Amino acid sequence: GNASLAFGRGFGVLNETGAHYRQTINAYQFHLAADKEGDAQLGLVYEAPIAQGAVSYGMRLGTGKLENGSSGLGEGDTAELAVFGGYKFAAISLGAEVGLQDITLSGASSSDQQQFASLGFDYKVGRTSLSVELGVSEFAGVDYQAAAIGLRYDIARGFSGNVGANYSDDGSKDTWTIPISLRYEF
Repeated sequence: GNASLAFGRGFGVLNETGAHYRQTINAYQFHLAADKEGDAQLGLVYEAPIAQGAVSYGMRLGTGKLENGSSGLGEGDTAELAVFGGYKFAAISLGAEVGLQDITLSGASSSDQQQFASLGFDYKVGRTSLSVELGVSEFAGVDYQAAAIGLRYDIARGFSGNVGANYSDDGSKDTWTIPISLRYEF
């Protein structure tokens, strides 16, 4: 669906222009992404079947930019470490992530740390998928909270109708958005 969880990850991001490399060796995936600004993220994921399901876990380490307007904090540089895990069984998927990010705002003499965590659930029955996500974060004494619910209906191969309900609270205001879309993916 159109679920988009705010504050479920660190504030810093890579620039949209860059490169990504992925290598799979047995049950491991190695990811390396770099952008034109010189920031990069390195990830390692392990995924393997267990009984009738599958378990996955991994870590992400990287640097990024905090762009003005992306979080309401201003501009700056970030460094992040996050660990995550998930479990899939039939039509049900569960996942969680916790992380720590060091943020240095432009013009600041020292950096602050952001802690973040998220939890997600996805269920698919027939052509319909439902996802629910919750996220929390804390930075510079401000608590951030978010929730996202997404509903997707597969109309035909690659074509779907999507609706979401996304909530975020940045400590000073709370916001609801309800995006609706038709998508074609291949």
